[in-house]
Amino acid sequence: MALELFKFYYADNFYLDNIGKVEIMRDDGRIIETTFKIPTFTRHLTNKTREKICYTIFGVSQQEKLEAFNALMVEFKVEMEWLRNLGEHYPTILLFAKYWP
Repeated sequence: MALELFKFYYADNFYLDNIGKVEIMRDDGRIIETTFKIPTFTRHLTNKTREKICYTIFGVSQQEKLEAFNALMVEFKVEMEWLRNLGEHYPTILLFAKYWP
């Protein structure tokens, strides 16, 4: 019984870690909630960068938010590629690099 609960807990956490959720407001004022698969390459972002995404993208309109996000994407892409390459050659160091301040 305990093993089955652990497997369920593990599967549920895997699902929640790989699925994102957004709310979209339609023209008629209704809000639609939708889920999407989080791309696997984003696991190469550090926790500090993930927080940076949440706290640095401001804007009144959706257009301003998208422009701010696109401006930061160059930096994020460099970091993801560097961490991916680091993980391919030195997987142990990658574990510590993700938590680097």
